[in-house]
Amino acid sequence: MKGSKILRGIFLLGGLVLSSAAHAQVPVELHINHMLGPTSDFAFNEIANNNLGQSFKVTRLQYYISGISITHSGGAIKTLPGHYILANGSTPLVDALGTLNVTDVTAVSFYIGVDEANNHLDPSTRPAGHPLELQTPNMHWGWASGYRFAAIEGKSGSGLDQTFEVHSLGDQHYYKTTVPVTGVTVDGKLIIALNADYVNALKSIDISAGVVAHGSGTVEGRMLRNFRDFVFSAGSPITSVNVKELEGSNRWVKVYPNPAQGGVVYLSTDKKEATIYITDVQGKTVSTEHTNSDGKATLKLFVKGLYMIKVVEADGVTTMHKLIVE
Repeated sequence: MKGSKILRGIFLLGGLVLSSAAHAQVPVELHINHMLGPTSDFAFNEIANNNLGQSFKVTRLQYYISGISITHSGGAIKTLPGHYILANGSTPLVDALGTLNVTDVTAVSFYIGVDEANNHLDPSTRPAGHPLELQTPNMHWGWASGYRFAAIEGKSGSGLDQTFEVHSLGDQHYYKTTVPVTGVTVDGKLIIALNADYVNALKSIDISAGVVAHGSGTVEGRMLRNFRDFVFSAGSPITSVNVKELEGSNRWVKVYPNPAQGGVVYLSTDKKEATIYITDVQGKTVSTEHTNSDGKATLKLFVKGLYMIKVVEADGVTTMHKLIVE
């Protein structure tokens, strides 16, 4: 009888250990590297060109992030209600998302702006240090309209002497973006690292003669859709990373056309051997492909939606890419 009790105690202890391991909590951080082009770090007053060939420089860059969720462990989704971030171009973003039970991260989703339930509340009631408190410069438009979801200001035109200001807001422009990304463990923390290319925030917006658009109109809506569709991609942690991960972020992989109209999509890589995993936003694998001897592959996607393209090269380096099929 005594031996039986001892065995039961051992099994119980073992079960507790396994349960603890299965529900391990880990500190998770979101890192966003501010960029001005695919390879250039962001800096105020640096000259860049949008896709229309129009020169500009940025003097103000701020935007809100909310409604964050993490896709992990083969499709499980961890949501972070009530978590708000105010991103500012003056500082690389490092935000503690909390101590969470997430493993094998495959994507992060979030909205640019403030959700409707909080968008029209009084910012003066927020505690000091809260992202939604009154800011300088002001990020709150007013009781009726709520917060500026994103604000970009600067100079444009051939002589960089024209003023452009785009302040985007409005509940109808509260858009969700999903970025395929794998988590990286650094110093005991799980880092979800993104690049944000703000040249793409001004994609197809005519700023040649300057533009002042404050509100929820056409230009303002386009900028927020640009944030949704073109600004964010997988990046490297702002803290140190190992060489293999850094190389993976710099490898050349192209998926085109993107967005696609459905049908055939092409992928090219500078490496000859790679396996391509195509998943939907729920983490379900749609198909698996392989590059040919020229490092190319043809992907057939006929259903509209957002897909994650995971490219695993022969040396184990992995890159993630977002593909929109319209």
